Amino acid sequence: MRTRTFSLIIVLGLVLGLAGCGVPGISQPTATTAPTSTPRPTSTPRPTSTPAPTATPAPTATQEASLPTGDLVEYVYPDGRFSLSYPEGWDVSENPAGVIIEEPNQEAFVRVLFYELTGSISNEDLADIANTQLKEDYGDDYIEEGFVPQRDGSIRLDYSIAERQDAPGRTGQIFVEQHGTTAYELQLEVNADVATTYQDLFEEIIDSYRVSEVTTSDPEPTEEPVSGFETYVATEGGYSIDYPADWSVNDTPPNVQFLAPGNEALIQITYSDIGATLEHDQLVDIASEGLKSGFGDAYVEEERVPQADGSTRIDFRLEQDPELTGSAWVEQRGTGLYMLMILVQVDKVEEYQSILEHVLGSYSVPE
Repeated sequence: MRTRTFSLIIVLGLVLGLAGCGVPGISQPTATTAPTSTPRPTSTPRPTSTPAPTATPAPTATQEASLPTGDLVEYVYPDGRFSLSYPEGWDVSENPAGVIIEEPNQEAFVRVLFYELTGSISNEDLADIANTQLKEDYGDDYIEEGFVPQRDGSIRLDYSIAERQDAPGRTGQIFVEQHGTTAYELQLEVNADVATTYQDLFEEIIDSYRVSEVTTSDPEPTEEPVSGFETYVATEGGYSIDYPADWSVNDTPPNVQFLAPGNEALIQITYSDIGATLEHDQLVDIASEGLKSGFGDAYVEEERVPQADGSTRIDFRLEQDPELTGSAWVEQRGTGLYMLMILVQVDKVEEYQSILEHVLGSYSVPE
């Protein structure tokens, strides 16, 4: 029988340890902080899209269909700008703006599209561009289902296509991001009646997707609080994460803390084997209560955002002096509880943005 109290004690121990450190408040990791919007760019025309895939389709009903796939093979675009894995035997069609990889029976497809921008814009605007194009492609059958910021700074657009007499319903997702002045979209789409059959496969494809860090123009120099990173690999829990080389490390199980000079920002990971598998929503509730108890009246929860990898991000702020903003990612692998928490002073968010984006992108927990 699962014990809520036992798990709560673990989370509380983690958070109370943090609250007692006199650490500044940690804010939403800048990787998911909403940027100020810039005018939408004029972009190289997007190719007319084929339907889009769903990376983590919402299960509808249990289905008996077997996944038509062989071993996964790696695809690398000719100029090396992106790569991903796909099932052997799927049809690959390259074009000057990306690639479409389609299941032979046309049940599902994966597409990567890239196009040049006239300047740097927010990922929110890129998501709007993708959403507008989908509306044009699918017309009245298109149904927008939501925008979800991701831990790596990209944005996921969820959508569906209504069923018609001559075509099945579809469900899909597009992940949008920008590298230099190039926009990238990873799109996955599948027939709705077999969506759950493809769920694990799409998650593998998403995990394999990589975009090279190549810019088309010289970036403006920016000052960063630190110059390099080191990698921390946990002896218990099997997770790893990069942290700035000049931050202090406090390894006191079940918590590991990385604290910026001047106590302006903090990264904390909590791991514990709780000996049971909890419902994910229950785990998130426990983490939320732990944060609330640990930080007291200063704690204000703002939002809970499901992530593409199955975790949930809890956004919060600490109303104190100095005011802090923070996020905590909660997940369970096997019987192991993992919580990554980032805090930063509100007036220092922009200064630490690139650092926290790197840290978030580096965080890895075992499957």
